[in-house]
Amino acid sequence: EQQKKGRRTAEGRQKKGRRKAEEQQKNGRRKAEGRQKEGRRKAEEKQKKGRRTAEEMQKKSRRKAEEQQKKGRRKAEERQKKGRRKAEKRQKKGRRSAEGRQKNSRRTAEEKQKKG
Repeated sequence: EQQKKGRRTAEGRQKKGRRKAEEQQKNGRRKAEGRQKEGRRKAEEKQKKGRRTAEEMQKKSRRKAEEQQKKGRRKAEERQKKGRRKAEKRQKKGRRSAEGRQKNSRRTAEEKQKKG
């Protein structure tokens, strides 16, 4: 009977040891899974951050391009204004010279009449 008892306790100890080892394995697996999850989460956060910065960069470049377009439009308008002003000046000059010619021709006509 004592042998039986001894055997039983030895078997019990073995069972206990097995159970403990299994528990430890389970715990280890759980820990590993937790670490993996954490790693995955961190990686996702990094990606999100990267995406965010990329979007911000796009926004910035879009804004810059719009501002440059505005600048270009403004410059083009100024050039047109300058051109218009120059054209008006030229017209004025032309009118002046035409008026001068008319005056001259009138004067010569009057002089001819006087002579005649």
